[in-house]
Amino acid sequence: MTTMDIVYRSHPSAETIFSNPFDKADFIVKRLKNLGVDVIILLSQLGEEMNQMLAQQFLEIDIIIDKPVGTSGKKVEKCGNTLIIQSETDNYSLIESEINIDDEGNLLFIQENNYV
Repeated sequence: MTTMDIVYRSHPSAETIFSNPFDKADFIVKRLKNLGVDVIILLSQLGEEMNQMLAQQFLEIDIIIDKPVGTSGKKVEKCGNTLIIQSETDNYSLIESEINIDDEGNLLFIQENNYV
C-alpha cells in the first residue's frame, strides 16, 4: 500500500486505478479471512502514523512491513496485536526475513538478513 499522493507523483497512465488504502485493506482482509488465511502480512509505504491506524482498524493484520525510517537502525513496534517493522536504511537493499509463527498464529520470532 502507498499514500494517495502517488497519483500525482508517479504520472500514471489513464488506465491506472488507485483506491483509498483503508478501503482496499478492508476488502483484502475480509477476502483473505474468507479464504481461511491464518496470517496476513501487509507491505506498506504509508508511514508510521497510517500504519498504526491500519493496525488499530484491522486487527486481522498480523505484520506490517514498511519503508525505511530514514535513520540508522530498524524500528519494530507492537500496535495492538500487529507487529510493525520498518527497515533500517533508505539504501537499495534486499532484506530476507524468516518469520516463525506457531499453530495458533502467534509470532515466535523474526530473523532478518540485510544484503546491500
